[in-house]
Amino acid sequence: MKENIKENANESVLSENLTEDQKIEELKRRNKLQKNKQAFDEFMANIDEDEKENAFNFGHPDEEEEFKSPFELDEEEKLPRNYANYVKLHTGDNRFKYTTLEEKATAVGRCFAAMNLESNKQVFDVQRTRIHGEKNVEFYELRELDEKTLDKALESKESLEKFRAKRTNEMYSTQKGKEELYIEKMKALHQNMMSKSGRSPEYKDYYDAVERIASLKPTDDKFHAKLTVYNKELVRSMRDYYYDKKKVRWSENGQKRFNNLLDGMAIVDGFVPGAGGRMQTMVVDINLARNATNYKNVDKYIELKNFGADRAVLNPDPKNVRELAEKEEKLKKQKEKKLEEKKLEEKKLGDKTLGGLLPN
Repeated sequence: MKENIKENANESVLSENLTEDQKIEELKRRNKLQKNKQAFDEFMANIDEDEKENAFNFGHPDEEEEFKSPFELDEEEKLPRNYANYVKLHTGDNRFKYTTLEEKATAVGRCFAAMNLESNKQVFDVQRTRIHGEKNVEFYELRELDEKTLDKALESKESLEKFRAKRTNEMYSTQKGKEELYIEKMKALHQNMMSKSGRSPEYKDYYDAVERIASLKPTDDKFHAKLTVYNKELVRSMRDYYYDKKKVRWSENGQKRFNNLLDGMAIVDGFVPGAGGRMQTMVVDINLARNATNYKNVDKYIELKNFGADRAVLNPDPKNVRELAEKEEKLKKQKEKKLEEKKLEEKKLGDKTLGGLLPN
């Protein structure tokens, strides 16, 4: 292994202070650079002059980060590679390197991703952070905000956490005074939507998100806060389910599940004002992907006004209805069993107490 590496790289200028293993790692790095340069030279040799002129157009300056680690921003600190330091190198004084709205929105989205991945104890991964970051930009509609707001968010990790909480509340709070009606609509959808048994992980997540809201009671501790968080999780599950399913197959079952997604979107559109715009954007995306504006595809065109809890009630899934009834019966029996066990325990305790009071 070591001999092969040495054959493929020039080691004549390696420092004598390096250990054998350090030399091998340096040679590996040089081999990789050589291969990249060779691939680049081949690429440039096969494109015309106009393409060469645009070869380094990265879209916006922030894309340059794809070719270097964010940890190179401050060589003196030599920070360990982890999510906490990733956030640190995008906030505070480091935020001043972002000069456009797009760059600032991207930075906030990536910091949110790093904070989430850190809290979930995920192994540090820059590429994964960037992918999740772009989703956050869309999810929190960061491009809709002004630069001053994003600047303030990037002051520190604490300011990011406060901003995220405020943004979540703005976008996912249920219309005041309509919370119970909203839950009733979600309950109707949950009771009639397609079963999650044997379905994709994305549909299961969506189903579970609907169920969480349907099961929430106004008497629950921190009711409004929970409902807002559940709404956020619901919209995230909607995005994950509809993504790559815009041209949903038109089999009977596939269409029914997709219709249940649209039912949920219609309910959110009517009761969660801050997320209404997101629902409409998703509908536009779906119609465009289906080419539904073409008169030949008019049957594929969707409008949220045609969906919702009422439509779901008129189109129940027998399998789901049966599974929910079985689940309810199981829970009922469990409660009855616990009640009987409690009564039996109380009786035993009573007999023991009474026996101690009786004369011999």
